[in-house]
Amino acid sequence: MVQDKETILPIQLSFMLFPTVMATGFLVLPALGAIYAPYDFWMTSILVLIPGVISIVLATSLHTRFPGMTIIESSQRIIGKWLGKLVGLLYFMHLLHVTGIISREYAEFVKSSFLFDTPMMFVSCALLFLAACAVRGGVNVLARSAVIFTTLFMMPLVFLLLLIQDLNWTNILPMLSQGIVPVLKAEAVPQAWISELFLMTYFLPYINDQKKVKRWLYMVVGVIVISMALVDLVVLLLLGPDTGNKMYPVLVAFRYMSAGFFENLEALLLAMWVLGNFVKLGVYLYATVISSSQCCGVSDYRSLVFPIAILAAVFGIWDLPNIATLNILIRKVSVFEMPLFMIVIPLLLLLIAWLTGRREPNQGGVN
Repeated sequence: MVQDKETILPIQLSFMLFPTVMATGFLVLPALGAIYAPYDFWMTSILVLIPGVISIVLATSLHTRFPGMTIIESSQRIIGKWLGKLVGLLYFMHLLHVTGIISREYAEFVKSSFLFDTPMMFVSCALLFLAACAVRGGVNVLARSAVIFTTLFMMPLVFLLLLIQDLNWTNILPMLSQGIVPVLKAEAVPQAWISELFLMTYFLPYINDQKKVKRWLYMVVGVIVISMALVDLVVLLLLGPDTGNKMYPVLVAFRYMSAGFFENLEALLLAMWVLGNFVKLGVYLYATVISSSQCCGVSDYRSLVFPIAILAAVFGIWDLPNIATLNILIRKVSVFEMPLFMIVIPLLLLLIAWLTGRREPNQGGVN
């Protein structure tokens, strides 16, 4: 159940969820999609609408049956205390692993593109420390920070419009020349990442207006789909089929830009990247800490924040020896691991709860 009296608005939750999906996504998703569908990877942004909606339906449905509970608590009500704790332990390990991966992705980009001589561990730990401070401050601090930082994080999407005069519209042709199969392969990674929306299960108990939350959740899915489509189309029309050969195609796009006497706008991209990853790391770290505290029966999760942040940093550095291993992990492992925890397990729990008729008395769940 909710561990304090803090509450957040539905709009604040949507501001937290947008960078949770897009912070790392908008830099690398075009390149990952272009490997399989060089001319059609932009279509994947439309297909992700389906798993996005499924994630919302699963999270809100579980919260309706078990109001005020996260998936860690509701699983113990559905399948029993010990099996539920096992599920909670699996979620803790998964979320800890992904938190480490996010910090490593962030550190790789910053070090390889801007801070060449800065130790990677320092780059990773600096942002993790700030995220840990926000998480320790409580869900309200995290939500308010997200409103400010997500607003700034969305600015690069607007700046991409400065490239309109440089876009080659013939790069979008031929459409579906190899059929729909390459598009479905390219869609594997983005569908896995948008399933991260299920992390709302850790924040739904704090929403102060449950009647409006679904509206904001569906709105954020729409904004994510539009944002992915904008990024993919701009990169494709600018770089063409060469997109798959770039590690960070959006960074290449920003280096094309100039706005009057403003040059070197890639520095702006770095600033926005830091803000977006701060929110994403904060959301993941919070979910990891809550999973651990609820699984182990710790009453005050704040005592676990910094130790778990240190573990995440260790996972991010020593579990991934190089960037090639990181790319393989994203392309080959995350496409199965993320949907398993964000869609498959919640779906199974919801089905068991429905078949057995298990639910908690409604205390303000999502309508």
